Order: sequence, then structure tokens, then C-alpha cells
Amino acid sequence: MILRTNIIELEGLAMLGKIKRLEIKDCDKVKGYKEIVAYTSEDEKLSTGCIESNVVRRNYSVLALYVKKWNKDIVREDLAQEGATKQI
Repeated sequence: MILRTNIIELEGLAMLGKIKRLEIKDCDKVKGYKEIVAYTSEDEKLSTGCIESNVVRRNYSVLALYVKKWNKDIVREDLAQEGATKQI
């Protein structure tokens, strides 16, 4: 089952390291539009629904950076497990 979401929610999940993989797919409903599909660490499949192609490309680029690189700088696993009470 695919759950509908929006870009802001996907960004939040990506920042927290909860997104494992992203895809861009063609939108079946509107020609020329695309959707971002994300797969979470809890094996959920999330979709943004149909969005203009240029918006999808821009948002996908940012999401991909969160997934591949930036989330490691935002959330440290050791602090998250301790309730994030320590300062770095």
C-alpha cells in the first residue's frame, strides 16, 4: 500500500534518517507530472502524488542529500537514544 504524504513530511523523515530510498516516477493521472516515492526504514512506501516535473527534480535533489549525507550531521544515533539531552 502506498501512503500519501507531502514534501515537508518527507524532508522531516529524511532529516531523521528514516528514508532509505527515493525514486521519481511518472504520474499516470497528469501527463508531464511526476511523483516522489520514498521507502522508509519501517518498510512503508510513501508518495507525494502528482507534482510538476521541475518541482519534483528540485525537491528530489534536496531529499537525496538528506538521505545520503546530511541526516548524519543532523541526528546522531547515540544522542537520539539518550533522549538528546547532551550537548555536542
